[in-house]
Amino acid sequence: MKREKIVLLISILSGLLASALIYISIKGVELNRNDKDKFEWIITVKSDLTQGKTINGENLSYIKIPSKYVTSTVIRRGDEKFIKGAVAKYLLEKDKPIRINDIIPFGGKEYYISKLSSKYYPYTLFLNKYNQIPVELKKGDRVDLYILRNETLIPIAGNVKVIWIESYGLGKAELTLSLKKKQLYRLTIGKSKGMIWINRNRDGEVPTSVINWSQLIDKGKRKKVSRVEILRIK
Repeated sequence: MKREKIVLLISILSGLLASALIYISIKGVELNRNDKDKFEWIITVKSDLTQGKTINGENLSYIKIPSKYVTSTVIRRGDEKFIKGAVAKYLLEKDKPIRINDIIPFGGKEYYISKLSSKYYPYTLFLNKYNQIPVELKKGDRVDLYILRNETLIPIAGNVKVIWIESYGLGKAELTLSLKKKQLYRLTIGKSKGMIWINRNRDGEVPTSVINWSQLIDKGKRKKVSRVEILRIK
């Protein structure tokens, strides 16, 4: 009798175990099916967009793709403000996901550099705001570049456009300029000859004459000589 009870108990437990395994298998299939059925809407382009082209609303469309193909870098529906006005860093293909690294967002330093024509070169200088930039500058300003050597200012480039300027640290500035090939060459050579000194350009003229540093200072007061004005002396 005892043996029969044991056999019966084992049969019941086996049945429960089999039922549990069947249930788990069914649920696993359902979960897999649900995963396959998950989709997300992403932003793409209606037709191929070549490198360097600006992205606007007319370029864009939405497609629905399985979630398993959507990574954290893919630009989704709802990110329209981020992508409109941006520049294509690489070829953007029709109906293909657009990733963050595929574009240059509007408004940053990299964006303005991407807008330069082929005859201009971006060049970044790290300067002391007090000793090398005597005026406040902003993006789009025109400046003249000098080399300060033996108390003399030697002009090396004039009427140069400021692409980007950003302050960092104490009295430091990152200044990115748009230079022609000849200007870039003169600046590269000039940097080894003395300290870079920059001032705002006036009237679009290009400085050509050497200016003696002592001409710029009159007992610590401001003095304007040959279109160069010292506003801050440290």
